[in-house]
Amino acid sequence: MDGQCQHLQQDIRGLLSRLHPAEARAAGFGVSLRGLIGDLVRSWNDRLGEQTRFALRFETNVDIPDDVALTIYRLSQEALTNSVRHARAANVLVSLADDGNGRVSWSVEDDGTGIGDDSGSLQLGNGLAGMRERAWALGSDLEIGPAQPAGGRPGLRLAAAFLLAR
Repeated sequence: MDGQCQHLQQDIRGLLSRLHPAEARAAGFGVSLRGLIGDLVRSWNDRLGEQTRFALRFETNVDIPDDVALTIYRLSQEALTNSVRHARAANVLVSLADDGNGRVSWSVEDDGTGIGDDSGSLQLGNGLAGMRERAWALGSDLEIGPAQPAGGRPGLRLAAAFLLAR
């Protein structure tokens, strides 16, 4: 029993470390967002690189407030998990770019099975509904729609745009 408790405690510590990396605690999420999302994408590639390829397009050098950066990181975590668990995607792209007018846009696109009814999906579990609530909390909306990648599968695109100065 003691060994099982120690093993469980190690698992919980590992999970908490992945959910809130030390780099972010030390430097702040806004400063370290590029590296954090890069690490997240790399970790998925390390685990599933044979069946699903993950890529990152990070096209911004603007200062992103910690609350926005944390939300983007959490949205990315959930979107990547959904792409594997539900969509069975072969390719997933995380994108982040600023528009030059004080907004940063985030999206995750995959070439998976897509979803037929996004309103039903918002009610099925905490995933998309929780993502939408995170975006709403910062004055954005989670856009859910087809990615329309090449290859005929519908895919899925999740997107949100955040105002950097409030």
